[in-house]
Amino acid sequence: MSTLKRAKHINLEVAGKLMDVFDLNSLDELFLVAKVDDKNKEK
Repeated sequence: MSTLKRAKHINLEVAGKLMDVFDLNSLDELFLVAKVDDKNKEK
């Protein structure tokens, strides 16, 4: 399994916990946060 796939798998496992931590209403909001984070790492 590639590192990226493994990271995504782990992210799905902890998605519920992250939603509680960030008080998000849906997985869509969580992925929106993740996408912004990914863009910041690319710089």
